[in-house]
Formats: sequence, C-alpha cells, structure tokens
Amino acid sequence: MTKAKDIIKFFETLDHSKLELACEKLSKQDRDKLPDNVFALPGRRYPIHDIQHARVALSFISRYGSEEEKQKVRAAVKRKYPEIKVSGEMERQGANKSPVKAVA
Repeated sequence: MTKAKDIIKFFETLDHSKLELACEKLSKQDRDKLPDNVFALPGRRYPIHDIQHARVALSFISRYGSEEEKQKVRAAVKRKYPEIKVSGEMERQGANKSPVKAVA
C-alpha cells in the first residue's frame, strides 16, 4: 500500500517544467493569435481561453506567483469560469466568521 509520504516524495522529485499538462499545449503561433483579453495577467501571461488552461493557470500561479498575481489570476478565472472553485475562496469566506457564537 502506497503511503501519502511516498506520493508527496515522488511528486517533489518531478521536473514540473517538463510535465505533460492535462490540456492541449499551445503552439507559439496559436498563442500569438489569441486576443489580449484571454490572458489573466498583463504581458500576455497565463492564457485562460479555455477551462483547461484556466485550471493550469491556477495551478501554476499557486506555486510560482506572488500574492498580487495570485489574486489577479484567481479573479480573472472566477469571472470567466464561475463554475471553477478557486483555491482560497473557502479560507477567505471562513476568515470573517468567528467560531464562537455571541451570547445575548
């Protein structure tokens, strides 16, 4: 039986830059044809023209992005694909709720 530690160790050894993603890779020509408004960040960074690329953008930004970039990409994905549960939503929603109920 595989342990969670073994799985985590395996994924840490992978070269993430060479992983095949679960979406069709964009060629430079196809990427150049995309309009600016389908990128989550300025400079034509993080294409979110389809739902698979939006998920990949969320995955990459969660690992490699600054807090400001994470907020911008998450907001762009949420606007375009409201059906995607954006990481951090539950934490932000729960942050405003006190676990202790007020007593009258």
